[in-house]
Amino acid sequence: MILAPYTVAKQNPVARDLLIEHAPDEITWREIDPADDTAYSRILVDAWAEPGDLVIVEHDVGIRAGVIDELLACGQPWCGFEYAIGTQLLVCLGCTRFTSHLKTSLPGLMSTAASIDDSGVKAGDWRRMDVRIAGRLEALGHRRHVHSPPVDHMHRYPT
Repeated sequence: MILAPYTVAKQNPVARDLLIEHAPDEITWREIDPADDTAYSRILVDAWAEPGDLVIVEHDVGIRAGVIDELLACGQPWCGFEYAIGTQLLVCLGCTRFTSHLKTSLPGLMSTAASIDDSGVKAGDWRRMDVRIAGRLEALGHRRHVHSPPVDHMHRYPT
């Protein structure tokens, strides 16, 4: 599954068009209610239960030719392309893949990540899902495999 979560107000039209152009398979679009901070986590929990690999390309990440194919061909269970967040290059949920094998071997992982309530941010809040998923996977001995060069993060931070 190629999951494309988005909010109407923040969906970057260039990122959307690049995904449509470069995705080799059908894209599963999931609209997120911007007033519901936990909507994204519920979408992720549902996607985790679907068969097959899970590729996520968020609404403000611009991919290029070959990105999806490279993710799908990767032999690692958890991988993604890095992208700029502020001044850092990070692999978060913006352009990442979890293999079918990883999902079936850890069926409750996404639900567990969505239930974590720590650091003053409520359980399931979209602002911490990437960290909570990574924390659970790392605690189980998994390491994310980094692909580069970076994809384009089209989110503009206030200066």
